[in-house]
Amino acid sequence: MTFPIKAYLGRHRSGVVLISGEDVDQMINEMLTTDWDDSVAALYLHDRPLNPAGVPDHEMLVAVNHEDKVGSLQYFGPDHDHAATSLGAGLSDDELSYQYMGNERVFPARSEIPLPVIVSAVKEFMATGVRPTCVEWQPYLADA
Repeated sequence: MTFPIKAYLGRHRSGVVLISGEDVDQMINEMLTTDWDDSVAALYLHDRPLNPAGVPDHEMLVAVNHEDKVGSLQYFGPDHDHAATSLGAGLSDDELSYQYMGNERVFPARSEIPLPVIVSAVKEFMATGVRPTCVEWQPYLADA
């Protein structure tokens, strides 16, 4: 089974639906060639109903550093109690700054992971509809 994903990024401000692994590859490739102001995509399962407040009950943020060919993930959803970010092997304690439609999105230190893992994680999210297991996760702290 495949869960179509609605992705909001760059020129797709009203969202584009991803239905295949090739669509995921195309999205990441587009992110690698776009301005830093659009280095984050927000992903939602397209067919999942909204919660009673009228908003999605889940979100996966995909951040891409086109210069270093790495990225970060952030996830929250009903399948886990707390939001989480990817855990990478970075050595710096500095927060990472990306941009979502021109607005800063801060990710914790050591959240960057190799780009192929980012791609695999998005494809796994599409295949399962839950937080990917191919990524090591760390708790997301709002004050991080």
